Amino acid sequence: MLEQKLPGTIILGAPKCGTTAMARYLDLHPNAWLSSPKEPHYFATDLPGYRSMKNLAEYQALFSGHADSDLSFEASVFYLYSRTALSEIERVCDDVKLLVMLRNPVDMVHSLHSQLLYSGDEDQEDFAQAWQLIADRKAGRKIPRRCRAREILYYDEIGKYGEQLSRVLKVIPEERIRIIRFEDFSRDTREVYKSVVEFLGLPPFEPEKFQRENPNRRHRSAFTRWLLLDAARIIKPMVTAFKKTFGVEKIGVVDRLRKASLVYESRSPISHELRQEIYRNYADDIAQLEKLLDWDLRDWVIS
Repeated sequence: MLEQKLPGTIILGAPKCGTTAMARYLDLHPNAWLSSPKEPHYFATDLPGYRSMKNLAEYQALFSGHADSDLSFEASVFYLYSRTALSEIERVCDDVKLLVMLRNPVDMVHSLHSQLLYSGDEDQEDFAQAWQLIADRKAGRKIPRRCRAREILYYDEIGKYGEQLSRVLKVIPEERIRIIRFEDFSRDTREVYKSVVEFLGLPPFEPEKFQRENPNRRHRSAFTRWLLLDAARIIKPMVTAFKKTFGVEKIGVVDRLRKASLVYESRSPISHELRQEIYRNYADDIAQLEKLLDWDLRDWVIS
C-alpha cells in the first residue's frame, strides 16, 4: 500500500470556464490522474454543503494508490470563489501548482445558472428572474430546497475574478499559478494544453482529439428531475449496501436514471439589456483584473 499523499496540482475554477475539459484532457496524460470525485471541495470550509469529505485523512485517500512519479490533481471549481480555500490549500499543500481558468463573467454566470438548475441548487428557470432574486437570497429568502450553499446563487459576486485573484496572489507565489482565458482555450485548445503540460512538469503528450466536455444540459421534465435529484439519493444507500453485501462492483441504477433524465441543448439567450446590466455590475472588477494581470479585456466589454 502506497502512503497517503496530497495533490500536486489543483484546478481552482472558475466554474463554467473550461475546467471540466482541462481536467479530462489532463487525466488522459499517462503520468497524471484525476481524483474521484473530481470536485471534493475539501478546502472550501465556508461552503460546507459542497465538501465531499470532512477530514484530511479522507482527502488524502483520494490521492493514494498511484506511483510517486505520477501527478495527482483535483478540480474544485468553487475554490477560487471561496474565502477560506486558498489559505487552507497553502497551509496543507505548500508546494502545489494551481490552474485558474477565467471567462467573460457575463457568459459565465449565464452558463452557471444552467448548471445549477441541472444540479438542483437553483430552481428559478428564467435567468433574468434568478438575477433579480440576488438580494432576496442574500437575505436568506427564496433559497431552493436542494441548494447546498446559497452563496453560489450570488450571480453578481461569483464572477469577480479581480477580487478573487487578488486574494490568491496574496497567499500563493505567482510562479506556482497558471491563469488561462477560456476564450484562448476554446480558440487553440491544443496549444494551451501543451503549455499547461509543460507548466506542470509533465512529459510532452497530446490526446488524439479534444472532445467537447460538459455541454449545456437540462432535465427532460419535472418528473425526471425528481427521479435523479431526489429518488436517486434515496436509492443510492440501498444500492451501496447491496453492492457491499454481494460483492457487486457496479449496478448502474443512477447512471440509467441520469441517461433517462438528460437533454442536451443550447441555453436560451438573454436580452442585450440584461447583458449590459450584468456587465456594468462587473465592469470595475474587470478593470481590476486587467491591471492585476496586465491583460487586455476589451473583448469582454458589452456596450
